Amino acid sequence: VVLAVADNANDVQHSLDLAKVPKIGCGSHKFNLAAQYAIERSEQVKNLRSKLTAISRKTKKSSGAKRVLKECCKKVGIKGKSTLISFVKTRWNCFYHMCLRSLELKDALILYFADMKMDSTEALNDKDWALIDDMITLFRPLYLATVEMSAEKVTTLSKMIPMVNLLLRSYASNTKRDESKTAKEMRKLIGEKLKSCFYGIEENDTYTNATIYDPRFKNTNLVFTSKQKASNAVEQAKQDAVNEANKQNMDVDESDESDDENEVTQSKNDFDELWGDFDTSARKSKTASKSATE
Repeated sequence: VVLAVADNANDVQHSLDLAKVPKIGCGSHKFNLAAQYAIERSEQVKNLRSKLTAISRKTKKSSGAKRVLKECCKKVGIKGKSTLISFVKTRWNCFYHMCLRSLELKDALILYFADMKMDSTEALNDKDWALIDDMITLFRPLYLATVEMSAEKVTTLSKMIPMVNLLLRSYASNTKRDESKTAKEMRKLIGEKLKSCFYGIEENDTYTNATIYDPRFKNTNLVFTSKQKASNAVEQAKQDAVNEANKQNMDVDESDESDDENEVTQSKNDFDELWGDFDTSARKSKTASKSATE
């Protein structure tokens, strides 16, 4: 076994330690631990989650409520999606999907609350809708990162360092954004948890070597948070490559490139949204370098 990528639960990690297997924790799982960490520390967000959960449960368990919601969807012209998302603690991005589906069915839900004569404490109010909108914006980067890092047929280890640094910039508490106080507090909490979960990632050979060997990240100064860390990673990768070559004492045959380009895990536009800042910086760096040589 070269490397095990596993759940970050203590029992799983301890089992791998006992087996003396090289290991790293699942990156996507850590993204969602950061989301849960922030949610559990905000009373407003927890109250919103409880409301959404209660509404979803009622429309699924009560045949009458389910029928009314479907009728409301038809009245406002919503086709296809007419059910809410249930909350499942262990399901990644669950809260994000709950908020997103609720916003998609907003017009139908407002009509549903009126038809069902729901109490104001049970129905979603204007503040709840505003918070839902904030939460969708807040958790979308984590959702996109989770989807991209969860590919089944391609390796994603080399993306971890640039991905984590993109997320840390996105959740920087000093970022100027037009959002509510609750959203700002949540953004800060997510950023803190991401820093904790991925502490030392830029000094970990497993991650740094994978990134350096990936030709997509040739400009290491854009990938790492400092030039010194980038330089150290490059030197370590070179030394490890030399050591491995000497160990094998054989030439490394060039492998055939795969013709399979059909692996698509998400639409290109979504990933462009996530990598937008990185790609822009890369283009500026390339243009500046070209101008300097001319």
